[in-house]
Amino acid sequence: MEQLWRRISEQAQMGPLQTTPLDYLLHGWNRDWSPGFLLVNSLSRMASPYQLNPGGFNPMIQVLEQSVDFERLRHDDRLRLFVSATHVRTGGARLFRREELSAHAVAASACLPLLFHAIEIDGEHYWDGGYTANPALWPLFLECRARDLLLVQLTPPERPDLPTSLPDILDRANEIAFNANLARELELLGMLREGVAAVGPGLPWRRHRLHAIDTGQVTSDMGRNSRINPDWHFLCHLRDHGREHAEAWLQENGGHLGRRSSTGAYKTGGR
Repeated sequence: MEQLWRRISEQAQMGPLQTTPLDYLLHGWNRDWSPGFLLVNSLSRMASPYQLNPGGFNPMIQVLEQSVDFERLRHDDRLRLFVSATHVRTGGARLFRREELSAHAVAASACLPLLFHAIEIDGEHYWDGGYTANPALWPLFLECRARDLLLVQLTPPERPDLPTSLPDILDRANEIAFNANLARELELLGMLREGVAAVGPGLPWRRHRLHAIDTGQVTSDMGRNSRINPDWHFLCHLRDHGREHAEAWLQENGGHLGRRSSTGAYKTGGR
């Protein structure tokens, strides 16, 4: 993982997304007022990536091919892995399972349409999976044996202030769209679980226990541009915060694992 993120950070040093000492001094980790990030945001709203990047260069594909042995991954049947993308032509979700994974499939799952060309796979084009499945929970319920599911939500579900500037409005609209799919899926699964409780054991959604790590105020305070900040010091900052949140969650909720859900609509459920 360290090698992967180092390569991503190094690739970014050749573009406009470079953090300056002045950025750190004036705004800490927030890059909403950084000249480089403002330039990228402005350009992405004035012209499409097909105009700004006619060759369709996507550094993520090269980094993934250098960092991940996809051939080995596809043949390791001990793993159950699902990566979602959005099918541009139909607007539906496309789920890539372990045996289908490639650098292009993973890049498709993170392809923001204002920044990159759609990723072509077998003649079809794909964008970020967050538009349709963020993430897709149903294959975990129907195709996996694990009964404890841990959700780590990075996009803040709530914002304290009303967005009034155009960038803030667009950013909040995207956050709502990305979170809406997850909220609907959790609500549906909760309703199904409650509706079949009297039927008896054996139904897949009734067996599972749901847990969640909420990044809370940490991600909210980082600003809207933090999600495209590849600075190595910032990535290490995120890693350290992630470890702190995981440790705190285990201290508080570790006893629920294997016994009961610890979050959301499932919290009152036993098994």
